Amino acid sequence: MDGELAFDELAEMAFAADPAVRWVAVGRAGDEPRSAYRPGVEPANPDASDEAEERIVNPAILTLAEGRGEWDVGGVEYVIVAYGAVTQVVLRLPEGRHLSVSLEKTADACRIAERLVDRLAERPA
Repeated sequence: MDGELAFDELAEMAFAADPAVRWVAVGRAGDEPRSAYRPGVEPANPDASDEAEERIVNPAILTLAEGRGEWDVGGVEYVIVAYGAVTQVVLRLPEGRHLSVSLEKTADACRIAERLVDRLAERPA
């Protein structure tokens, strides 16, 4: 799509946001998700688990949160999910895609999420 940020640009932006970013994925309903681990980071789970998360879980979480957010609280900027081993930040991209960023459990997820929102807002439309 015209004006759509390429996966490599989004991954570079996410990895640059904070050293605690372990993994980045971009997905859209109907498309195969793309993902990458930070060099030197070992996967925390199987590839099939990551793919299911991007095809099913994160789009569903965003859809539910957006439905609530649009109802009467001004929308949704991002969703944070604290799993046992990692923390995940998920946010909607303007092109109908979503960006998922997996963080070290000790990371400040809100600070990193706000940084990602700001960096995406700085990009030309």
